[in-house]
Formats: sequence, C-alpha cells, structure tokens
Amino acid sequence: MWFTDAGVGYVEGGVEPSCPAHLAQFAPDEDLEDEITWAEEQKEVVEAVYDNWKDGGSTQELLSFVQDPANDSYAVRNALMLAAPSVTLLVWRQVFEREPAMNPWHVAQALIANSPLQREVLDLLDEYDFHPYYEALVLDAQGEGVIMHAMYQSEIAHFAGRHERALGDLTRKALRSGDPVAIANARSWHEAHPAASSTEALVDLCLALSDLERARQVVDSELVASRYRDYWEVQDLYLSLLEDSLGPLDLSPAGQQALLPIALSREHGSGQAQAWMTLLGGGFGEQVVLPNHDQPRAPVHEPRPRVLAPTPFINVHPNPSHGPVVVVCRLPEGAQGGHLLVQDPLGRSIHQQPFHGKVQLLDLDTRTLATGVYTAVLEADGIRIGVAKFELVR
Repeated sequence: MWFTDAGVGYVEGGVEPSCPAHLAQFAPDEDLEDEITWAEEQKEVVEAVYDNWKDGGSTQELLSFVQDPANDSYAVRNALMLAAPSVTLLVWRQVFEREPAMNPWHVAQALIANSPLQREVLDLLDEYDFHPYYEALVLDAQGEGVIMHAMYQSEIAHFAGRHERALGDLTRKALRSGDPVAIANARSWHEAHPAASSTEALVDLCLALSDLERARQVVDSELVASRYRDYWEVQDLYLSLLEDSLGPLDLSPAGQQALLPIALSREHGSGQAQAWMTLLGGGFGEQVVLPNHDQPRAPVHEPRPRVLAPTPFINVHPNPSHGPVVVVCRLPEGAQGGHLLVQDPLGRSIHQQPFHGKVQLLDLDTRTLATGVYTAVLEADGIRIGVAKFELVR
C-alpha cells in the first residue's frame, strides 16, 4: 500500500521505482530466501528451548497448581521456587489474583528466588498493592544478574527480526522492480513463511498485482481477527477508494472524520493515519508525488495559514508507541540521497534503508521488538544529520 514499509512509500522527486540503482541495494532473491528459511528455523529452535524451560517446562501445569485452592500458600511457594528462575509473567499475575490469597512472605520468597525479575513482573507489586515491607525486600534482591526470560525473548526477537527483514527486502525489491513474476513470488513466500507483518505486505503485493479481491479478503479478515483494528480501518478506507477507482486524495469528508481520531491516537495505525492526513494537507502541508503519478498533486484542502517551527530532518510518530511507528525523514536541499539506520536498545542494527527524494516515510513494524528505547539515525550523503529516539511500550 502506498504508505507502508513494504511498498515504495511516497517521496518527492518522482524517482523511477524500477531503476537499477533502486534494486542494487538488495541481495539476490536466492540469498534473501535462504535467510528467510534459516532465520525461521533458528527462531523455532530457540522458541522450543524457551518453551521447555519456562515455568519448569509446563506453563499450564504450573498455572493449574497455582489456581487450585486445595494447594496451600506454602505448597504454591515451593512450586514457584522449584521452577525458579523460569516463572513467567502469566503465572505471576495468577499468583497475585489467587483465591485464597497467598501469604505475602511466601510470595516475596518466590519472587526473590526468581530474581532478577522482568520489569513487567515488578510492576505487579504496585498494581496489586503488595505489602510495602515485602516489596522493599523484593526490590533489594534485584541485582545485575541476567534475566533469563529477557535473554530468550531477545534471541527469539532477533531471529524473528532477521526473518521479517529478509521478507521485507524480498517484498520491496519485487515491488520496486514492477515484475509481476517477482511480486507473485514474494507473495508466495509470505503465505508459506509468514512473519508478523505478512498480512500488511500481502495487501501491498495483491494491489501491485491488481488483485483487489484477495486484498479485500485479507483486510476483512484482519478487521475481524486482528487486535490492531485501527490500522486495518485505515487500510479499509484506502482499499475502498481503490475499489471505486479513486485515489487517496479523493477521501471524502466522512472518511477524513473517520481517519482523524486514529491519527490522534497512540494506537497501531496512528502513523499511517498521520501520514495520510499529511498528504491531505492536515499535517506538514507539503506536496508529494505518489507512485505512478508524474506531477505533484495539491492537497484537497488548503491548510490554514500558520507559523511553522523549523522542521527536524527526522521524527517519529507516535512516540512513545504501543505498536508500529512511522519514521519521517527529510533531506536538506541539494542532498543526493539519504540512509536511515534503526538500532535496538543495545545498539544493534535492526533496519537499514537507503532512499532518494526529499521526503521518505518508513512504516516500521515493531511486533517482534522488545520494550525499550530505540534510535533512528539519518544520514545525507554520508553525513549524520539527525537522530531520533523513540520508545516502545508493551
């Protein structure tokens, strides 16, 4: 779709998507396909190891033991300590909600045995008004050790990210080439080896193949099943326009009214809605060139006169975010090209993208990324011109 990461986005300058310079940045299809299958296999291995480790090897058995009122507080404490340090957030929440309630000292002992604890577990102490004295004991037990849950989850996220990036590169390469065979091949890889953002990419690939019927099937299914309903409502608005042989600039006033609360929210889909509102003249007020359009098109409505503060070269919407983010990059006048690098909280590269044109929007899916502060670095002609930090909150 025109404003997603899988597509070419929209940029000023009207760069031809299929030019060799646009495609040279990508690895050969065979290498990308090998990376997809390898990363998927590695992720499955780590997930299997984690599943066999957490909660003593069986989350359901430990949950059932905690929930059973026939097991007294001391017995539950022993089970939690025996499973240390692998007790998960799901089980800890049940510990605090258990009826009859556990002895707070037993809970504190079990928490200390499983320390250091994840931040989400420590948050339960406040959420359930845990006794201040025992809370202090638990907090004092948090040292500099390795949180095993975080280690496993980070490894799973790492391989999921590699899988997702390779699929994304295969998708972007196909879309920029304009080759129907390559586009159909990318679609088949998403269907056979789905990643977190495959449904979004499938819509883009279906639209590139003029398969509106299949795109509608995906959108309607996600409107019912996805937890990210706001995102799919934006896609539904866009697809409805295409089905009526219209474009994004033809969005009706009623459609704009539906788009506005999504743009103002912090939910998944707010970044796409903000980008669309920008295109309609409700944001930065700039002209843009859409894919397959030769000339800039003016916004539907003239923006009201206002004094604009100096625009940063890079910013992120929304920030903080509970879902995907849109990174808006702007190059200085005269710059030949830009390069965006996104780093995780440990400084590891999780996304790189060169681009041309004055403005680029990157729709970054974050569902495989852990909570933390991430960094987006923008370079123009090899010179760093902007850095934006954004926080992911789960």
